Amino acid sequence: MEDRDKTKEQLTASSLRTILDSVNDAIFIHTIHGEVIDVNNKMLDIYQVSREEALSMNITEDFSSPDNPLDTIPELWESAIRGEKRVFEWKARRPHDNSIFYVEVFLKKINLTDGDAILATVHDITESKKAERALRESETKYRSIFENAVEGIFQSTPDGRFLNVNHALAAMCGYASPEEMITHITDIGRQHYVDPEKRIEFRQTIEERGYVENFEHKIRRKDGSTIWVLINARAVRDEDGKALYYEGTHEDITERKHTQEKLYESEKRFQDILQFFPDPTLVIDREGRVTAWNLALEELTGVKGEEMLGKGDYEYALPFYGHRRPILIDLVNEPAETIEQSYAHIQRHGNTLSGEAYMPNLSGGKVFLYGTATALRNKRGEIVGAIESIRDITERKLAETRLLESEERYRTAIENSNDGVAIVMGNRHAYVNHKFLEIFGYDDPSEIVGNTTFMIIHPDDRDMVIEYTRKRQHSEPVPSRYEFKGMKKDGTVVFIEASVAATAYGGESASLAYLRDITERNEMEERLRTMSIVDELTGLYNRRGFITLSLKHLKLADRTKKGMNLFFIDLDQMKWINDTMGHQEGDKALIGVATILKKTFRESDIIGRMGGDEFAVLATDAQDGTGETLRKRLKDSIETYNRQEALKHQISMSIGIAHFDPKHPSSLDELMAQADILMYEEKRNKQR
Repeated sequence: MEDRDKTKEQLTASSLRTILDSVNDAIFIHTIHGEVIDVNNKMLDIYQVSREEALSMNITEDFSSPDNPLDTIPELWESAIRGEKRVFEWKARRPHDNSIFYVEVFLKKINLTDGDAILATVHDITESKKAERALRESETKYRSIFENAVEGIFQSTPDGRFLNVNHALAAMCGYASPEEMITHITDIGRQHYVDPEKRIEFRQTIEERGYVENFEHKIRRKDGSTIWVLINARAVRDEDGKALYYEGTHEDITERKHTQEKLYESEKRFQDILQFFPDPTLVIDREGRVTAWNLALEELTGVKGEEMLGKGDYEYALPFYGHRRPILIDLVNEPAETIEQSYAHIQRHGNTLSGEAYMPNLSGGKVFLYGTATALRNKRGEIVGAIESIRDITERKLAETRLLESEERYRTAIENSNDGVAIVMGNRHAYVNHKFLEIFGYDDPSEIVGNTTFMIIHPDDRDMVIEYTRKRQHSEPVPSRYEFKGMKKDGTVVFIEASVAATAYGGESASLAYLRDITERNEMEERLRTMSIVDELTGLYNRRGFITLSLKHLKLADRTKKGMNLFFIDLDQMKWINDTMGHQEGDKALIGVATILKKTFRESDIIGRMGGDEFAVLATDAQDGTGETLRKRLKDSIETYNRQEALKHQISMSIGIAHFDPKHPSSLDELMAQADILMYEEKRNKQR
């Protein structure tokens, strides 16, 4: 009987141990004084101790964090002994490395042979604590983003009421607070949208797709004025798929819309100029599609512009060659080596290609054409297309042929040529045609013939023409076609394109020159070039022009080891000026800033409008410390301007300055980023 009871006791102990070790929580069995009697395997794993170590330790001294209220432990144990179930959270400590983790403790009295003891079940809740903390931080971060975001954020009901808006959106819409906006607008489609149909379109799209992207429309502000906004939003739905509310962002794109309108107007002016440009001209985009085909080209090819616009895949070559193939405009991006090796009739002059071609069937006749082509670039300097101007040089070519056949026929041809023609012997004119006299403003050949060529060449280019003439007469290689600055009888400057070849006249060596007045073309090209680097409103460099020139000066400063200061300047309250006084007054303010900057800085400094209300100045050859002197001079200029001008508002600027130290050179992007940060820091300080 005694053996059977002993065996039963052993089985009971073994079963209890199996149960304890299978539990996924740490288990302590300890006395009311905290002395450990037994633990399970999970406890050893969590607390990272051996069983022998655990059984030699005390709960209070070895497993509790020092910052726990240890004086409350006896009371917890006593209440457990009284039969009360106690559940609480606690900071636990691992004895070996003193690392702290969070646990949930369950205390229960148990009866042992030697008396009462406490069973403590310990559940590790460290991860759940981290998750709770992360959730709180996420909610705090979301609220901070919502309240402090620069762009407008909203939540609205499908039937057209705002549930929540942030301060940025309320300010954008002209309200003093989010609460005022939510209270005032009870029907978004009727009160907020300028066009209620756009609200219907918005709702249909978001219900069908679950979201809207880049949705543009006009909204009405509190004072009745309107602005353009871009919305990105999504529908938040319940478990049944029903839309609970919409949430998303508003971005004020009014300035961008105005810029687009100005760009459209500028593009339209460009197209108008191009249409009536005397030379046949076409423009293609980056994908090789025709974007412009002017009237002169219609006359040359017999193909209407509307038939060719938008066409690609070399279709614009069909009127010239009868089949699809690359033409001059398609070669502007080819390396110079490739062109020299593959196209002997094409020449590169800087960024411009030029060449001649024979078209046996163009417009039903045999035609010689001369073309020039160059790449078109955007503000960032990226190639966005190409432009080619074409000239019918058939008459000139025929004149050259007739010259070889007969002197009389030669004279007849060149007298009626659209180009000025001159025969030069030595450095004196031996013959000029009527067109030559017309180009240079003379009435009779006797005023020219026998006189030096210097009379029609501007002093700036005389050395170049003299050198070309000398080399040609000595059979040295010279360009067959070049440009020079000419001078009319009355002193007016004209730009001439010259095509010169060696010939014989009266049995002696001479030069045959064909001259064309390209003043109008150069002015057009200069206008197009200026449009690409100069801001139309202020006359300052635009972003592209500023960056291009600044990069050159940065390289020079690095070589010469001279410092520079980069100013980043923002016109304060630009939005307020536009919204309150109108964009015309805003434009005056921008022009005022340009005036102040021009008066403050030197002509050698680079001043640019970077876009919107942001400006930049690169003050060259400036030592460290001169930036603050220039800042004071600029502020003095602002005060002087505000006193002298009859203004409806005072001009104020926020300024950030970055110094280029040649000993520790920085890139232009790094300088601009540094100055931009300092500028916004000054702006924020003003708003406090």
